[in-house]
Amino acid sequence: MGDSSIDKIFSNLLENIEEKKLFILLLEELDIKEIFILQIKLWDFVLAEGKRSDPNFTRDTITDKMEATSDYQYRVGCTYDEAYCRAKICFFSNPNCASRKTKDVIFVLRDVLLNLRKIKER
Repeated sequence: MGDSSIDKIFSNLLENIEEKKLFILLLEELDIKEIFILQIKLWDFVLAEGKRSDPNFTRDTITDKMEATSDYQYRVGCTYDEAYCRAKICFFSNPNCASRKTKDVIFVLRDVLLNLRKIKER
């Protein structure tokens, strides 16, 4: 998949960010590589938007809202070392689980971005 395709998907997700069901459907159509790339783009975008809204906005502002990796692993019954999940090794050994985890991160990023937009509207 070329960059322009990812950029189109990314733009489409941003355009539909307020429509949760459509946002979920758009994500469901993607493969693990696309999901991973979109997560990176969304991280960068949300961090930039956050810093524009609040100079004290940091990566921790976002990660504090995320489920801890160990909690995620417990919830899904994963017995691998936590480092596997953090290092993205599971993208190769268990792509379905890695995809779920990455989507969870994307949903948190979506929520943070929606909150940032509400703050801007005030």
